[in-house]
Amino acid sequence: MPSPWRFQKSRVSDLYFSELLPHLSGVSNELCVLNGMYTDSSAHPQATIMLHTGAMNVVRPSMGSWIVYG
Repeated sequence: MPSPWRFQKSRVSDLYFSELLPHLSGVSNELCVLNGMYTDSSAHPQATIMLHTGAMNVVRPSMGSWIVYG
């Protein structure tokens, strides 16, 4: 299913931005964009846990836990 919003390439960088954030493309050269990630696990559930906690252990708090705690 395609996105209901249009995306266009920024004039400053080669990044695409949604029409939902029209002024973000103007400061795109000041952004740090992470285009790829790496994990030791090829399974999606374990990779998701590593993304949110930084470790393969389920006992560590996730980013959402720290946000709610703060």
